[in-house]
Amino acid sequence: MRVLTVPRRPGGLVLEAALAALWEADVRSVLCEGGGRLGSALLAADRVARLYLFVAPKIYGPDGPPAFTSVPPPAVAGGWVRTDLRELGPDVLMVLDRAW
Repeated sequence: MRVLTVPRRPGGLVLEAALAALWEADVRSVLCEGGGRLGSALLAADRVARLYLFVAPKIYGPDGPPAFTSVPPPAVAGGWVRTDLRELGPDVLMVLDRAW
């Protein structure tokens, strides 16, 4: 196992530094399951090629965890193509790929 270190700032790691360190380590694909803040940051940085969105039949309301904490820029918000849709028990998985 190899541990990479990157700078921090208030609120978390410096995203671009983390991605650059991974690139230098020859990592070309990353699965990020870090929550709404990380997902929003990756979308805002235009670093997402595929989204796996799970929808569960539960409504949490305004106190529930947000899927995304901010709205991505228009260039990233549009241009997605659904490539898969399947039921997983009571949940639904929708896979979206960027339409470059």
